[in-house]
Amino acid sequence: MRLTSLLLAALCLMASGCSTLPEAVRGDFGAAPALSAVQTASGEWQERPVRWGGVVVRVDNRATETWVEVVAQPLDTDARPTGQSEGRFFAVFPGFLDPAAHGAGRELTVVGRIDGVVEKKIGDFPYHFPLVRVERHYFWPPPRPVYDRPYWRDPWYDPWYPYIYPPWYWP
Repeated sequence: MRLTSLLLAALCLMASGCSTLPEAVRGDFGAAPALSAVQTASGEWQERPVRWGGVVVRVDNRATETWVEVVAQPLDTDARPTGQSEGRFFAVFPGFLDPAAHGAGRELTVVGRIDGVVEKKIGDFPYHFPLVRVERHYFWPPPRPVYDRPYWRDPWYDPWYPYIYPPWYWP
């Protein structure tokens, strides 16, 4: 009995270490509305908690808050944006957010509450942007580049052997 409970505790400890979900965006958001549902009927989703994410398009600093335009993407199991675009939304941050550090191309996951829909234009096209008042957020670090050698090098091969050793010498 004691061995079984010890093994069960070890298994739970190992399983909990596998999650890479950032602490800032953890929580249960099973009943959170989809972006398209909020665009069409914003009144019924007012003040509903959501966890949305995507890629930053633009950062607009205002007097007391920062509006970040985000191309929404579905979130994977670790709450990282991935896949095709689902539309756009504005993440409204209190205070100042540096556009140089958090600008276009950064992946972002936000946790907050829906605060209506605002109509703005993308080019000449009028678009309904849902507003999310951000309570917590996580800017994902850029992916690390993968270095892939273009060829395989034999560790025993010495390309300089015939040039620096005389033909009668065998090292």
